Amino acid sequence: MERHLFQANNQKLGFLLKDFSPKVHHLSATKGELQGTAESLCGEFAILNLGWHMRILLVDDSSFILLVGRRTLEKSGHEVVADAFDGEDGVRKALAFKPDLVIMDIALPKKNGFEASQLILESLPKTKVLAISAIDEEWIREKAVQSGCYSFLAKPFDPIELLEAVEQAKETKESVKYG
Repeated sequence: MERHLFQANNQKLGFLLKDFSPKVHHLSATKGELQGTAESLCGEFAILNLGWHMRILLVDDSSFILLVGRRTLEKSGHEVVADAFDGEDGVRKALAFKPDLVIMDIALPKKNGFEASQLILESLPKTKVLAISAIDEEWIREKAVQSGCYSFLAKPFDPIELLEAVEQAKETKESVKYG
């Protein structure tokens, strides 16, 4: 039953991220507007807690993605230790917080996700990096894995896809196939 509710809301989330996320981002919506949208997306369903949690850093230049990602991960029992809006800040926060997992957008200001991932993994080789991007092209996926990312997730994604990718990080020791 929970999975059915989850899937129904995943379709809604994917629709909103695909159709409204650029508008929210470009209109610079207020924090309250973003929180209200995230609550309506994440507050309608219970995410399964798998009995383990990871310490996660979110790096994305979209406030909407950061907020929905944080809510989804925290409701599933994970700890979001920090978030960052650009690659340089992502590297700084990764070195400061030493997360188990970094969820890294590829198209970022100041330092792209490929470069930021490589820098993080040079200093924190046990940390896993999940690449995310709205640019779902083969070369992006390949370069993400070449940069040390264990997997790639195309935006828009739904909460169950995000949580499955996080679960995959727990099980993998190094870069794996992308999908």
